[in-house]
Amino acid sequence: MRNLLVSSLFVSIGLFIGRLSGFVRETFIASTFGASEQTDLIIVFLSTPDVLVNLLVGGALGMALIPEFKRLDKEAAKALYQQIIMLLLGTFCIFSICAYFFAGDILNAFAPGLSDTVIQKYSSTFAITFIAIPLTVSAGITTAFLHSNGKFLIPALGTFIFNLVLIASLYITSLFDAEYILFIISIGVCSAAFVRWTSQVINSQVIPFSFSAFKQNLVSSSLLRRYFYGVLTGGIIFLMPVVTRAIASENGAGELSLVNYAIKLVEFPLGVVLTVFSIVFFPRFSGLFAADNERDFLTTFKRVILSVIAISFAVFVPLQHFSASVVTLIYDWNQLNVEQLDKISIYFNSAVRTLPFQGVNALLIAVLASRRDTLSALLCSTGLAILFFTIGYGVVSSIDELFDLMVLTYALLSLSLFLVLVVKHKIDIVNQHFIIDFIKLVVAAVIYAWLLSQINLVQASIWLDMLVASISCIIFLVLCVLMNKDIRQIIKSKKGF
Repeated sequence: MRNLLVSSLFVSIGLFIGRLSGFVRETFIASTFGASEQTDLIIVFLSTPDVLVNLLVGGALGMALIPEFKRLDKEAAKALYQQIIMLLLGTFCIFSICAYFFAGDILNAFAPGLSDTVIQKYSSTFAITFIAIPLTVSAGITTAFLHSNGKFLIPALGTFIFNLVLIASLYITSLFDAEYILFIISIGVCSAAFVRWTSQVINSQVIPFSFSAFKQNLVSSSLLRRYFYGVLTGGIIFLMPVVTRAIASENGAGELSLVNYAIKLVEFPLGVVLTVFSIVFFPRFSGLFAADNERDFLTTFKRVILSVIAISFAVFVPLQHFSASVVTLIYDWNQLNVEQLDKISIYFNSAVRTLPFQGVNALLIAVLASRRDTLSALLCSTGLAILFFTIGYGVVSSIDELFDLMVLTYALLSLSLFLVLVVKHKIDIVNQHFIIDFIKLVVAAVIYAWLLSQINLVQASIWLDMLVASISCIIFLVLCVLMNKDIRQIIKSKKGF
């Protein structure tokens, strides 16, 4: 069996490069356009296809398809892959055509603070980005197929490939008049989606289109049901930062951009470090459940969740402590004024608190999906999302309070998903050893945060802050490895446990 640690490393490297390119993209926007109504539009244009795909597809493709691919033999899995590609590609082509007629309404939904004049002027240009939707869906299907076959690197580089094309399109905008900027960006979004999917198709070495694949219908009702539940779960969770950004747009021009910049800073460590575990170990969990190997399933789950918690603390504490330095390092390129940088720092300081819970949630949802249970995650996320949206739109009066509400919602979701695994799926993890290991991590994290708060740098600089943050993070992780046998086992393992 392929070494899961090596696979994790490949995924981490790929995601790191992808997220780093995302930072370059955001920094380019911030340094070139600052924070204005124009940047609000640019961000909406760049992100809408992925937002819609996450709402309509999300991680549901992997959750539903990977266990099915693992269950079938090689030829049947290939046929299922081709069937799903053709069905969903056709479906979302039709969706994109229909969405064209509601482009103005969709633009208004993602940025309600924009004026009617601006929406009317740019809705047709905005609609061009919808071409990327079926291409992004197809990339998601191909990613699930590659993951089921143990191929992680090229899918992990998908974000890098996508951002590379987008950065090129953003650079090209500087060569043309301002009136063509959004048109060029729309074309860039579509081109980026096409190049990303093409790279994955080449890596799969399977032609995605073949009508002979329909000799036997492999798209079962249970598969569709799990997919539907997964779509709603992923979409609902993904909506929370989207709603936060949309509400921010009502606070004035550029506010959407500032909130977006803060959220992107959280997505970097989340995507590079924490969600790696759910990506790499999901096929492993699915295989163990299919083989009815509950003992190894429990052992693997315990080791992985403790590792996720340890890494979450290691990253979260210094990021929050040095939030102002992080923001300055990434976004202080003379286009944003001091007040705007301070706002990003405040938003980031609040948003980064969601990091540990988001990492745990990604893993718990993957574990439930590997057990072919996407309904429980849907019910938990739906109830909490309704609470978030109701309070967010009706009670909360500031962006800071909205971020606080988001932290609480993610925390309650972690608790509810964990209880589902323990109560419904009888995962016997709440025992003395696990509780002691968890308490040791929490106590170590509290001491870690206190010690970091006592450091007073006389001649502080951004780079010195980053050095201290990096060293403290490494020291904390080393201590976690030394005091926890389960985390050591993940590092030592050579055969996926």
